[in-house]
Amino acid sequence: MAAARAEMVRLSADAGKPIYKPFFDYMRRSLLDMENRYLFSDLIEYLFPGGFALYDVDSIAFDKESREPVAAFELKRKSWRVAQRAWENGMIEVNGYQFLRLKRLSRRFSVPLFYFIWAGEKFAVFKVDDVWADLERKYEGTSAEDLYAVIPLESVQVAEDFTELRRIMEGVLGR
Repeated sequence: MAAARAEMVRLSADAGKPIYKPFFDYMRRSLLDMENRYLFSDLIEYLFPGGFALYDVDSIAFDKESREPVAAFELKRKSWRVAQRAWENGMIEVNGYQFLRLKRLSRRFSVPLFYFIWAGEKFAVFKVDDVWADLERKYEGTSAEDLYAVIPLESVQVAEDFTELRRIMEGVLGR
C-alpha cells in the first residue's frame, strides 16, 4: 500500500493537481454516498424494525436531449476465474434472490431494467424481463453458497470486444 501511495504521489507531483484532485474528489463523494446509504438503511431499520429490506439499482441512463430515462442497470463485475466454469457450460450465474427482486421491480418500471455483466474481457447484457432462469442452490459448504439464477448464454447478448458491446448498447439505449 505504501509503495502504491508513494508512486501515486510521485506521479501526481509530476502531473500536478489536475490529475489527482478529481480522483480524490470522486473518492470523497463515493465514500459519502456509501455512508448516506448506510445511514438511510439504518434509519429505516430504526423506524420500522424488521419491516423493510433496501436494495438499489446501480445506474439509470437518461437521454440528454429529452431528459427521459431510457434504461436502468444492475451492474456486475466478475473475475473471469469466477465466471469461467458457468460461461464455458453456456450459462451465466447471478444471485437468485436479487434476480427475483429485479424481476418484480422490472414489472413495475416503465423503464427497461437490464443486467450488465463484465467478466474478464467479456460482457453480457440482458433485459431482466426477457430471460428465464433456473433457480439452483449452489456451492454448498463454501463462502459462495447461495441461491443462483442460472441463465443460458443463448438468452443474453454477449460481446467479446468494445465494438460488439457498442452495437449491443446502441440497441439497449435506443441509438
